Amino acid sequence: MKNKIIPFVSLIIATAFLFSCSSDDDGDNDGGINAEASTSKQYKSLEAATDQINDLTSGAINTGMRSSGKFSQKMSDCYTINQELNEDQTGGTVTIDFGDGCEVEEGDVISGKILMSFSFDFNGENISITSDQTMENLVFNDMTVNGTTKLIISITEQGEIINTTSNIGFAWADGLTATIEETGKNEFFTNNDTFEFYSLSTNNGSAKFSNGDLFSFTTTTPLRIEDNCEYPVSGIIKNTENTVTKTLDFGNGECDSIVTVTDAEGNTTNVDLETTDDDLIF
Repeated sequence: MKNKIIPFVSLIIATAFLFSCSSDDDGDNDGGINAEASTSKQYKSLEAATDQINDLTSGAINTGMRSSGKFSQKMSDCYTINQELNEDQTGGTVTIDFGDGCEVEEGDVISGKILMSFSFDFNGENISITSDQTMENLVFNDMTVNGTTKLIISITEQGEIINTTSNIGFAWADGLTATIEETGKNEFFTNNDTFEFYSLSTNNGSAKFSNGDLFSFTTTTPLRIEDNCEYPVSGIIKNTENTVTKTLDFGNGECDSIVTVTDAEGNTTNVDLETTDDDLIF
């Protein structure tokens, strides 16, 4: 069982954040809060930063857990992954060092460090992994990023469960700030004969801006994600921008790219995720 841990780690961590920071960009006025958020552009930048950081950390911790002892590797000719595993190999640390500035995918520029620690707890056939991640003097393009993320991963013969708690702050040079607080639960199930899998994802949280804008996301029915389908095959999430809510229903299990969007007045629209320009879930 101990050797089964490595192939799943990168997949688990990446999927844990797949639907984080989801929101929509439309709104109406109600009760003193401006319905039309003035920070929609900054919110999309915040989402991009979160996605990029999650991709980098999931790859880095997977690299660290595959190695032994001390390990250092230069990546993309500008940032370095440094890893140190405990002598008993029950945990260790990983640091991603971007130096004074490193251009990564999509042309984004990051400076500073991401510090990670991880530990294993073996109890017979069951394994528990705890990972803590902290941003140190991290700057993503024009945003300063600070905060922490904790992941607790449980692996048994029946499947895997990962619980996530994060609190990340963003700041811009003009004085605008934002904070994301999120909790998530992701359950993974594998067919040991065919190695096909599916997951159930539940993520709830909010992004609060210092100017009063509020973006929130709630999973009312867990999103089911199958390994042979690009989009969730079922599940319901609710996105709110300030005072207006839209609900996204991914259907009854069929693998397609259609999501039914219901606005605050109850009007429904079928949206094809393959062709829409709206940033509905990612």
